[in-house]
Amino acid sequence: MKTKKKVFFMVLLMLCLHLNSFAQQINVQLKNVTVKQAIETIQKQNGYSFTFAASDLNTQKIITVTAKNLPIEKIVEQILIGQNVSYTIQGKDIIIKKKSNQATRQKKKSTISGVITDNYGEPIIGANIKEKNGTNGTISDIDGKFQLTVDEGSNVLISYLGYLSQEVSTKNKAHLAITMKEDAQALDEVVVVGYGTMKKRDLTGAISSIKMDETPVQTFTTVSHALAGKAAGLQVVQTSAQVGGGSSFNIRGAASVGAGNDPLIIIDGFPVSSSSTLGSGNRYDAGKTDNILESINPNDIESIEVLKDASSTAIYGARAGHGVIIVTTKRGKEGKASVNYSANVSVQKMKNSFKMLNGQDYMYQTNRYYHELWLKEKGEGIYEDYMIPNDDAADFKPKYSNDQILNAPTVPWFDEITRTGLMHQHNVSINGGTDKTKYMASINYLKHQGVVKNNDMERFTAKINLDQQISKYVKAGLSFNISRNNYDNVPLGNGENENSGIITAAVAFNPTVPVRDEEGNYSANPQMPQLPNPVSLLEINDKTVKERLLGSAYLEVEPIQGLKLKANLGIDRKYQKRKTYLPKTTQYGAAVNGQAYLGQEDNKRGFDISK
Repeated sequence: MKTKKKVFFMVLLMLCLHLNSFAQQINVQLKNVTVKQAIETIQKQNGYSFTFAASDLNTQKIITVTAKNLPIEKIVEQILIGQNVSYTIQGKDIIIKKKSNQATRQKKKSTISGVITDNYGEPIIGANIKEKNGTNGTISDIDGKFQLTVDEGSNVLISYLGYLSQEVSTKNKAHLAITMKEDAQALDEVVVVGYGTMKKRDLTGAISSIKMDETPVQTFTTVSHALAGKAAGLQVVQTSAQVGGGSSFNIRGAASVGAGNDPLIIIDGFPVSSSSTLGSGNRYDAGKTDNILESINPNDIESIEVLKDASSTAIYGARAGHGVIIVTTKRGKEGKASVNYSANVSVQKMKNSFKMLNGQDYMYQTNRYYHELWLKEKGEGIYEDYMIPNDDAADFKPKYSNDQILNAPTVPWFDEITRTGLMHQHNVSINGGTDKTKYMASINYLKHQGVVKNNDMERFTAKINLDQQISKYVKAGLSFNISRNNYDNVPLGNGENENSGIITAAVAFNPTVPVRDEEGNYSANPQMPQLPNPVSLLEINDKTVKERLLGSAYLEVEPIQGLKLKANLGIDRKYQKRKTYLPKTTQYGAAVNGQAYLGQEDNKRGFDISK
């Protein structure tokens, strides 16, 4: 009996000791430190792991933590004091989450019904009915009727193409009788189509019209970038991060896998094509600048029409199989000459930059990485059951000591290669004419300094449009646009390792390594010696010059009213030159003792069409 009691008390004592090991008491004194520093201290001293979303927790808040033989719960409460978060502890894992705010009371719902008609009492089919400030919505049926459940007393919005939108209150109403009025201004708006112009009320094809007066072109280097999201079915994707980078257009999605999906683009009746991008002549890629509308001053554009259905193929043939984008520039108007000057300046910053490790974090995570490799080699921890241990492996020795971690320097590589972008442009135009002669001329200058250092673009354009009424039946006109674009390129390509561009290199480079070594040369990354120094890539000299002349003339004869015969003649001359030099201060420039490259392209094309 005595033996049984001894065994019982020994088991009870071991159980108490076991429970005490989980109820670890912590001693810590932290004064005026950030939440991040406090968490890192607990992690290093006591082995706890913290998990949280960066947006849920303010890690830069200054706190003071004082604890003497306190459980981990009390420590965490001091660290998270004043923050709208909760936490749970699962063994050595501490999970922090933002508190839920779902205390909104449920509003009463009511079901309304109604009928929508036009001025003549005819039902409108497919009108949109949507609850204001809500997500509930429906459309009217073949009889113009609808039914919708909304918050009691809320307003509903009714809209339909070609009619004025309405907002109607549902307060104390169960049935709505709504009469919609035509939007005369929208229906009388003139739209350019392949074979002339039409009023919107007479359109039967799938055409979207973009008025440039409603588009903020002043903050874009090219009009291509401003078109994104402006027309249903038109997808615009910027294919390069370069200033004035190339864009691709898709109308109603990609229909072909290998034959191309580019729509036909017509400027003032003349089909144009994109220029190519000359190669850099070295291992670093700067990205594409083959922007088909890069030579056009956005301030000169009157409207852009997007033809999306089969009618575009009937007019322009197989080239229009993926749709047509028609660009119409401003023409002269009858009246006294009007001179206008406009200028704007804008700054640009990266909205979401990379969140990089500082020197201390980098060393700490490096030690964890090598410790994990050591555990794998020894067959310990999570590797115990399925790895064959190496009994000859030496004891683990951290790559960085505590003193090195505490005194670790930090090089903000992203700050070394980026800046605040600046763009300014100036535009002068003159417009006027008589009942016989009308003219419009403009000049534009744009300078854009990108957010990556040394990445610049400069554009000069000049344009003239002239229309002459020769007789009652004959009309003629011409359009000329000349442009010169200068690009200062930096290697922003998507290569990896030794072919890395400047962004990739900055993300991967060791933050504890200085920009230059003691001898004044650019430092190499000891962990990845093949990776180029990001700052050294800024010394690559890479310049591109693009010149383009777009000219077109037309002769229009109207022998009888309603019948017009028109002939167009045009020229599109494209020239570009690219000069690059890879200096010996770069890693691979030194390997080849410096490298220079010169490439150029000259392309002329004429085109005429009668209709």
